[in-house]
Formats: sequence, C-alpha cells, structure tokens
Amino acid sequence: MSEDPRFKIVRNEFKNHVATYSKCEDGAGAVIERMHWQKPDTGINSITYLFHGHYLMAIGDLGDAVYRMHGRNHMVYFNSLSHFQEKCEASEVGREFNDWCSNAAEEQIEKYFVEAEKELPEEGSKIRTEFNDRMGGYATESREGWATWLYDSDNGEVVFGDDFWEFAYQFGDIPHIRLLYHYEGLRMAFLQLAEKEKANEHVAKKQIR
Repeated sequence: MSEDPRFKIVRNEFKNHVATYSKCEDGAGAVIERMHWQKPDTGINSITYLFHGHYLMAIGDLGDAVYRMHGRNHMVYFNSLSHFQEKCEASEVGREFNDWCSNAAEEQIEKYFVEAEKELPEEGSKIRTEFNDRMGGYATESREGWATWLYDSDNGEVVFGDDFWEFAYQFGDIPHIRLLYHYEGLRMAFLQLAEKEKANEHVAKKQIR
C-alpha cells in the first residue's frame, strides 16, 4: 500500500522542529513524561506529547487527542498509521479520527463495483446500474449526505446487500490530517531524541579516552 501523499506536507512542516524531553511526578507519585515538538521561536504547528500510565495525550496547535498505549518505548517501532489510529480513544472529531473525502468515496465505490463485476459479471453490472438509477453518485459530497442516501429508500441494502452498514458506510473515510501530524511528529521527535542521545554518548566516550 502506497504512503498517504499528505505525509510530504506534514514532514515539510516539521523539517525545522526540535524535540525536547522532560519528566516529573503527579500528586500520586506517578511519572509523567513530556516530549515537546516545536520549531524554535514560534508555537505554530507545535505539539506537546504527555505520557501518563497507559495513555498518550497529544495537545497543542495541531489539535488534541488521547491514545491508549502499552508503554512509551515501543512507540518508536510503529510503522503503521492504521495501528496508531486504532489506539485513539478521543479526538476533536471522534474516536475514529477520520475525515471525509469525496474522491476517496468515489474511488472505493468504483473499486467495489469492479470487483463485483469480475466475480459475478451480470450481478455486478446490475448493482452498478441500480446505484446510478438511485442517484448514488450525487450523495458522496459529504458523510451526512452519504449516510442519508444509504438509509433512504433502502438504497444501501438494495445496492450493497444486507450487511452494507459494515463496510459501505465507511466509504469516503480517510485518516484526519491531524492524526498524521500526531503520528509523524511523534516518530520524528523520537528519532531526533535518539540521535541526540547517541551523539552525546559518542562525545562522552571520546572525553573518557
């Protein structure tokens, strides 16, 4: 699966960011770790990551969200945006942390019809015609419009089958851009801190010699 092209935008925004790390204790003695990701001399597009118990909180200029984790150290090994997204417990747009994309909806619907026509040509052609006759193509401008169309006049059941709500409702959903910022910022900040730590160890060894 190819990488989301929006990552290029995210990485460009973060190219001059600097990561800092600190920790303290809460009133009960539990450790709170703080990783701040910010471009020097400006708070624009900054993120503060707080690790407390099994929770990661991302707050700042790029939205707020809470993720449930099993520890901080394994975060650097995440190589899947979808895995990270599954950890979301809350965000400004809901737990799924998705956004709507009309183009994605149209592409996913077309893919569904193509696969149906390959498997059962006659039936696949029939449901495509049914979709067009019911003006389904005009319902993808928004999530609300698509959901309304699916449930109106049994459109979803007629076109996609009895289990349409398990998959067709999600046509058009893409990861929210702020999720990408939280994910990539976390990865880049971890990497930067790890490189700093490695460099400091190298300097220390040279001084010992």
